[in-house]
Amino acid sequence: WQDKYELAKSYYNHHGNLKIPQDFKTINGYEYNENGVALGTWIINNRHAYKGVGSFELTADRIKLLNEIEMIWDLRNDEWQEKYELAKAYYEHYGNLKIPSNFKTKNGYEYDENGVALGTWIINNRNLKKKFGTKDANHQKLLDDIKMIWDYPNEGWQENYELAKAYYEHYGNLKIPRDFKTKNGYEYDENGASLGIWISTQRQICNGKKKGFNLTRKKLLEEIGMAWDLRGNEWQENYDLAKSYYEHHGDLLIPRSFKTKNGYEYAEDGASLGTWLQAVRQSYKGTGSYRLTAQKIKLLENIGIQWFTGNIAEKYQKEKITKDNIIRKKKELLHRAYSLLNTYDTSKLYSKEIINKDMQDALDNNIKK
Repeated sequence: WQDKYELAKSYYNHHGNLKIPQDFKTINGYEYNENGVALGTWIINNRHAYKGVGSFELTADRIKLLNEIEMIWDLRNDEWQEKYELAKAYYEHYGNLKIPSNFKTKNGYEYDENGVALGTWIINNRNLKKKFGTKDANHQKLLDDIKMIWDYPNEGWQENYELAKAYYEHYGNLKIPRDFKTKNGYEYDENGASLGIWISTQRQICNGKKKGFNLTRKKLLEEIGMAWDLRGNEWQENYDLAKSYYEHHGDLLIPRSFKTKNGYEYAEDGASLGTWLQAVRQSYKGTGSYRLTAQKIKLLENIGIQWFTGNIAEKYQKEKITKDNIIRKKKELLHRAYSLLNTYDTSKLYSKEIINKDMQDALDNNIKK
């Protein structure tokens, strides 16, 4: 034991530590030699004996001697401490512990491909906390001292929410373009947070298209004007503009290229009201992407919309239903039925015969509304 201790002491004096690789063999203590003493294995045996494992004899005197050359009894804890010092250096340099998952370093704050995988280490500590709680209170306290973010996804959410709130307070809405990036919430910055994508993701989560629904978060977003159904919100805004056009001009004969901000005056940077109205008409005929309800159809008919123009109405009515157009024709006939039912007094109960006759007459007479 004493002979091997002298080799270990030589290693320590030469390298400044006792981090001896497991397969290290030596004759002089500090240089590898395939035919030398298995010093790495001897160090491991001493660690095991210190923990009461194995048959290796370890007295108090031997423990004292090994301590004099800074024996690492708990190698895992020592490794943790080294990485903690790197994390501390990162914190002191950047003021936070938001370390990218792929970040490697030798000094703690500069990326180095050959360095310690500090980002992975931070993630592993978060995962251990989630799994075991306060299994190692000392480690947790040390990380708390350098502002460890234990629930990082939640931290990231709150930061993006504050940016969204700043956008709302500046613009009065949350109509954030998908490619919008920012650092302060209301000014575009290529190097900022992808706020537009984040807002889109929140809509998908709260509409059930992605996991992660949280009622508290939903309420917070609603407080700053979040529109969950973007298309529904867009429809209402365009309808209000169309209504304004109707009240000003007396019809809905809106040119397809017409853009506006107030509904009745052209504005190059306004909403494409003419294009929207065309898309709504196409949906009524069964080819557009808008979902038209009886209520939406009635609202548009109240402001004078013409679903068909010229001889198009007759063309659609005489069109034969085939396997190729059956889905489109079903939609068209449903919308025509809505138009008819909207003309009835809902306080009265009409017979099926009356409704059937009215429907047939409406078709024969080419519905112009």
